[in-house]
Amino acid sequence: MKKITIWISLLFPCLLILGCDTNYSDSFGSCNKDVAVSEKEYTDAPRDPMVISSIEIRGDCIKFNFSALGCDGQSWKVKLIRSELTLLSNPPQTSVRLSLENKEKCGNLVTKEAYFDLVNVLFGDGKRMVLKIANWDHDILYESR
Repeated sequence: MKKITIWISLLFPCLLILGCDTNYSDSFGSCNKDVAVSEKEYTDAPRDPMVISSIEIRGDCIKFNFSALGCDGQSWKVKLIRSELTLLSNPPQTSVRLSLENKEKCGNLVTKEAYFDLVNVLFGDGKRMVLKIANWDHDILYESR
């Protein structure tokens, strides 16, 4: 019985340590998509209907949870686009929008997540930027690590 108690007392902390993940790129999704910075794309990129249900920033990664009508969302093209225009306030402010190109003709409500690297969103050599996100009611403060 004493051996079992010792094993449990050694195993439990190990499981706790292994279960705690501080690497956001692994636990938060793959953040390998860059944000496009283009006034032309901001204006002209597809605007197929969608509803953004949540936005979350961890480190330099932003996650969008959104829904649209479609078959399964596998053919969707999703892009995050930043306007080139920047309001020189403190901190600076810029507009971003999630672009969805959806050619699926099914009527299923499909929910997806999209992850983007925010590093190139910053203006100049600043470390903070207010993101004014199209179709979202709240501005988000992004602070680079």
